Amino acid sequence: MEFCEEGSLADRLLKNAIEDADMAKSIFKQILNGIDYIHKQNMIHRDIKPQNIFFSTQDKIKIGDFGLVTDIGTDISCKGEELKKRSACGTRLYLSPEQVGSELTSFFSN
Repeated sequence: MEFCEEGSLADRLLKNAIEDADMAKSIFKQILNGIDYIHKQNMIHRDIKPQNIFFSTQDKIKIGDFGLVTDIGTDISCKGEELKKRSACGTRLYLSPEQVGSELTSFFSN
């Protein structure tokens, strides 16, 4: 992973460094685009949180910490169009309800 010299989203939130709604929207859109890219690779990140969202130069967002990523292409069950996998890992404060309950997770769990 490249070095992101501008720190994490957690750093910016602690410093109240999100200047306005337009900046917040830009950050959020980039995060969603990153998650969409991960999903298109048939992966689930499973640990999206402010500490894993990084800023490179010119406020470009990078998603980091792929230690809990799972390949949805292996060990899956299909229910209709939705690919799912059982998992209960990640940072507790940021877990989706289905992860907390050790239920089947999907792309929507990110």
